[in-house]
Amino acid sequence: MKFVFLFLLLPLTARAYTLNNSIGARFDNENVNVRVGLNPTPCDNVDLDEVASLLNEAMDDFWNTVSTSRLQLKTSGSENTGDDNYWTGELCLTGGSCGGTPVPATSDIIVTCNKNTTNFPGASSLLALTLPNVISGKDIKGAVVLINDTNGSFGDLTRNQKIAVLAHEVGHAIGLGHSQESSALMYFKIVPTRTTLARDDRLGVTYLYPVQMDLFGAGCFLGTIKTLGDGGGTNSFWPTALAGLLLSLLLKRPKKESAASSPA
Repeated sequence: MKFVFLFLLLPLTARAYTLNNSIGARFDNENVNVRVGLNPTPCDNVDLDEVASLLNEAMDDFWNTVSTSRLQLKTSGSENTGDDNYWTGELCLTGGSCGGTPVPATSDIIVTCNKNTTNFPGASSLLALTLPNVISGKDIKGAVVLINDTNGSFGDLTRNQKIAVLAHEVGHAIGLGHSQESSALMYFKIVPTRTTLARDDRLGVTYLYPVQMDLFGAGCFLGTIKTLGDGGGTNSFWPTALAGLLLSLLLKRPKKESAASSPA
């Protein structure tokens, strides 16, 4: 019987998602704030007030719907950054080398506009550029989403497309790369009908931020095993195998001993 349960619990899933860094970095806090940064100088082509009004929908319709992920993305409207370097700076890892003035370090996730031509060269078709630019060890401490302000490409999108683009970029901010599945939010092209996460997106965010389950309230936590360098994905063989074994032991009943013969 226990072998049947083990077989049923073994993962039979494939994945197409990737991570956007080689160390599997993720936010160490399960509650991450996402806010719009207003620069002292207004954007030329991006309406950040509109972006702020769409962010909550972008989080709640996509990443906050995954019950197997402990990550919760909370939006807090907009705030003044007090620094035009978000608008004009080059996006690079804090402590790394930039050719010019870098985009400032930040905490949590900040969304703003940017017109730096190193980030968006020429007539760039990029809608936005995202980087977890503050990393400590394997923990993301802060990430910046820069919407392309060198042209009006973002402003030309429909409302639903803007929401999907914002959700896609926040996916990069939390550690995900592009997916090979065209149905996924993290696919590298805009899909006009994309209004929910695909299975591959859910697998990716669950891999980075798995929910830990307390088995039968006994203080035995089962989660995913962290693996790096395999293109992402969940390696849950041993946790699920253990769960199957424990279940089979619980269901296994001791055999009744035969009654002793009465003496003659």
